[in-house]
Amino acid sequence: MAVYMDNARNEYRRMKMCHMIADTLQELHDTAQAIGMLREWFQPHSFPHYDVSLTRRKQALALGAVELTSRQLALKIRELRQTPEYAPPPDWSLSSEIRASSPESVSATAAIISQFEMEHRRETIDMDDAAMRVLQIYFPFIEDQR
Repeated sequence: MAVYMDNARNEYRRMKMCHMIADTLQELHDTAQAIGMLREWFQPHSFPHYDVSLTRRKQALALGAVELTSRQLALKIRELRQTPEYAPPPDWSLSSEIRASSPESVSATAAIISQFEMEHRRETIDMDDAAMRVLQIYFPFIEDQR
């Protein structure tokens, strides 16, 4: 079992933040507590994780967390979604929209991703590529047919 940290440097107020995930929720919460994080900072949506400051990132790495690139972390999330602990419920509302694969549902999904990025003050390189990356991470059954 392991805890993983990506090399992201997302700005939040005056801090730079990265992401922390783990093979199990118990490991995630135990490590978060060990590095002084509050349970209320846990982010269960999208994929269970903590946003971690660079100072706490160093502490987690010293405790044995595995350092990954952002891409490797995305692949690890995809892998963990196949486990019973992290598998999305079968009636996950967005998945039925995306399975339809109609241009309208793809546009709706792109709009959701765009809104998410605006709320998190992230810039997109190319919305089509960004949308496809996110969809493939969270919905591995989707294939890029462009």
